[in-house]
Amino acid sequence: MRPRVEVRDAATGALLNTLSFPATFTPRQVLALPDLNGNASAEVGVVLLSTQGKADRVVIKDTGTGAVVQTLWSGSGLLQAERVADRNGNGAPEVALLWRNPAAATTHVSVVDAATGQRLVAYRSAAPGHCQTTVAVGPDRSAGPGYS
Repeated sequence: MRPRVEVRDAATGALLNTLSFPATFTPRQVLALPDLNGNASAEVGVVLLSTQGKADRVVIKDTGTGAVVQTLWSGSGLLQAERVADRNGNGAPEVALLWRNPAAATTHVSVVDAATGQRLVAYRSAAPGHCQTTVAVGPDRSAGPGYS
């Protein structure tokens, strides 16, 4: 059976759409995203873990049509994804991906543009041998004191 995510109206609970995914993946987490493809329908990002341990990813689908809008790939070991405010000025949110490289015993964070899939930032978030299991996203302080 293929994994599915139901899209429901928040006010009424009415089923609006059912999004299907390949049987080789297990849905782990869902991210609410704004319209990224310009059709006035919100998007949903679904963290999919590969049942074959090869290529975990975040698949962003249009909630109206069910079409894939973007695929954000992290490799194996994806732990968590979080929506992040637009950092590159294109009007679309970013997605922070927390993933673990078991071979190197390191944990990494990548920040990826939700609309384009472009990786904006990547860094190792924990020293070898330490396993960070969550990512917390704070305000953008790049503007310095008095930022908004």
